Amino acid sequence: MFGCDDPVPGEIGGVILTIESIESEEDGKGVEIESLEVHYDRVEAIHRNEPDSEARPVVLDTVDRDILMFNRPEREILVAQFQVPIGYVEQIRIFPTTVFVHLEDGSTEELEPNTPALPSWEQTGWKITHHEDGLFEIEEDELTGVRGLLDFDDRFVPPSNSGNRASSDDPGNPNIPDNPGNPAGTQGQGSDTAQAATGWKVKPTLPAEEWQVNPLPHEPGVYADQLTIVFDDHVDRDRIDELNAAIDASVILNLPGSQWYRIKLPASINFEEAFEYYDQFRGDIIAIMPGINLGLGQIVPEEIEAAAENYELANLPQAWELASDHDPRGFVGSHDVTVAVFDTGLDLTHPDIYRNVKLNQENLPRDLFDTDGDGEPNIEDFDCDPPADEALDIEAGNGMITFRDLECEENKDKLWIDGEPPTPTDILASDDWMEELQDPRTEQFGDRLFIDELVGWNILSGSNDPTDVRYHGTTVSSVIGAEGMNVDEEGEPFGIAGVSWRVSLLPIRGNLLRFDPPELRDDPEQFEPADAVPHEAFEYAIRFADARGVDVLNISLGFTFESNALGFDRKCGREDIKGVVKNISPDLLADGFDEAVKAYDSLLDDPTDMLIVIASGNAAYDGDDQEVLHLPAQPMREVEELRDSMMVVGSIESEARRAAHSNYGSNYVDIYAPGVGWRVLTPPNPGEDETWEEENPWWECEDQRPHVCGNISGTSFAAPVVSGVAALMISMDESLRGDPDQLRQILLETGNETPGVEWCPFRLDDAPPGIVLDAEAAIEEVLP
Repeated sequence: MFGCDDPVPGEIGGVILTIESIESEEDGKGVEIESLEVHYDRVEAIHRNEPDSEARPVVLDTVDRDILMFNRPEREILVAQFQVPIGYVEQIRIFPTTVFVHLEDGSTEELEPNTPALPSWEQTGWKITHHEDGLFEIEEDELTGVRGLLDFDDRFVPPSNSGNRASSDDPGNPNIPDNPGNPAGTQGQGSDTAQAATGWKVKPTLPAEEWQVNPLPHEPGVYADQLTIVFDDHVDRDRIDELNAAIDASVILNLPGSQWYRIKLPASINFEEAFEYYDQFRGDIIAIMPGINLGLGQIVPEEIEAAAENYELANLPQAWELASDHDPRGFVGSHDVTVAVFDTGLDLTHPDIYRNVKLNQENLPRDLFDTDGDGEPNIEDFDCDPPADEALDIEAGNGMITFRDLECEENKDKLWIDGEPPTPTDILASDDWMEELQDPRTEQFGDRLFIDELVGWNILSGSNDPTDVRYHGTTVSSVIGAEGMNVDEEGEPFGIAGVSWRVSLLPIRGNLLRFDPPELRDDPEQFEPADAVPHEAFEYAIRFADARGVDVLNISLGFTFESNALGFDRKCGREDIKGVVKNISPDLLADGFDEAVKAYDSLLDDPTDMLIVIASGNAAYDGDDQEVLHLPAQPMREVEELRDSMMVVGSIESEARRAAHSNYGSNYVDIYAPGVGWRVLTPPNPGEDETWEEENPWWECEDQRPHVCGNISGTSFAAPVVSGVAALMISMDESLRGDPDQLRQILLETGNETPGVEWCPFRLDDAPPGIVLDAEAAIEEVLP
């Protein structure tokens, strides 16, 4: 037996054997079966040295093991991991000792291996055979995955009233009814011979196919250095962690609502040793099997498939499970938490995100919401979401008006526009919603009035319409807060899943700073920090968002400046990087840095109450290098009122390695998060507009679909992952609100270390490691 760090020596390969249960499309034989329990004492293979050479049996395993299978297609059950001589395998045979069928009514039936007129698996075993009559090739020191397919409905022969049993391969045989002739549970382990002769029976031959070994996180397959363990119902997580800690193992994934756990083994122990260790605790453990990638589809639907690896890299599925278990209704996130997004705005009509747009309670129009004439909105009269839940003893509403409330049927005659639930764009165009109100929290800004600021603000036009026309802000916002587990009109999974499925998003529209103003590229000596990052825009974004009670501010905008003292080889050969102004003199660069620090220092008189999350930039530069300046992150870090309230985020990709595009630096980047290959929300059909690429030069979307785009990369999409996790943390622990330093510390302390990079052949020293976001660990830390 061997694990990934302990390959077998010599001319030996390996097989990881899986049996997958398949649910038939039509109800038929076997529908009463809940699970199948198999105990076996050995596994053999029919082996050939060459495809046409003589076949011979080879014993692969003689350890007493068990299989526990459920009659549901999402339960792929691994049997074991075996050494096999190199060559070809024609069949793998499992020799059961006892087999039990657990029925849905709670009863148990023992299978009889020697029913007349059916092949005996007592003598021949269960045969796992290539479904195309081919051979499984075994290569030296390589693992081959073999997946046997067991169809519960077609592969099981139920009890019959007739003792004269013929083969179930004959579909015309009248002695094999579609429904069992005997009631479930009438034949137990004490059945006499006549009953046993017609009892439950499984066919001995299963079709099989190859199964990927050590797959990517979003792909199906099996892992050589992991176990799947099914714990008994009485075993809690503390006990599981105790058992794992004794051998330095750890939980990777817990299938939601179950006792199925995927366990990561340390390099110091192989599969066989780990099995023997866990086998001591059979009072706590039902089954022990090699580690299968259970798949994200059991946690969220196919809306996250295109970017599933990113969710796994940050341990988001596990974090969602913890958040869902914590909330009485199973929600992931809360509208009570506000994330401001300082960017290019937001598509206010996008069907996968507009319900999470922040609706300013202070500016709700009194003509619509003041039902008792006291001059204040009566929120409770319109607050219908979430609906009441008698089983949980929860009344309807959450104390605020959201766009989900506006969709309630009971608000149809009061708040709908032209017979339809309004989107943010609809209410901005409605005279009934525009009452020229100003949020009293913004009165401190003097003569800069923010009238009818209902769903965000447009700094560029000074208006209440933050509609996105360049869509960078929409893509960023979708990573933070696109709805999760929602469906379209046909009931199919729709869009994507953001990090926080319920959240209040406050769009603040500013410049797309990576490309404005372009004249700096032609004449870099005209460099002024205000040209790249307008001070007025940041003053609004930081001061106003803080005054509005924002919990997290995401800034995925920035600009990188390079001194002409920086050598070409330090940039890893990347000659033309978007968002970079080159060849600025060192003195001018230093002066620009000092000017920027002074500008940002004037933004706040006191430390901010919100966590500010900033993208590190995509120039592949060392942010600690004095010949590089990235605005706004570097000078903002020098401001005392901001230093403990901000996090600079870099990008990682597969295997948690720093992404090639990401800026880095141990004193510059605080934390890394997935930033490669994101699936994001977009306008309906961006590629159909001839001017699209010209107006949106950052756009590099592949696989365009209506409202969704795949394969977007950059630190712009790593930062919102951190913002979304911070929002989830606050939704679970109210004490974190207004304490950005505590949020920051938890995110850093619960993170994992990322390796450096090896892709850069021109740089003398690779980037040092950094901290990688671990959403699951962060959420666990804030659980009450």
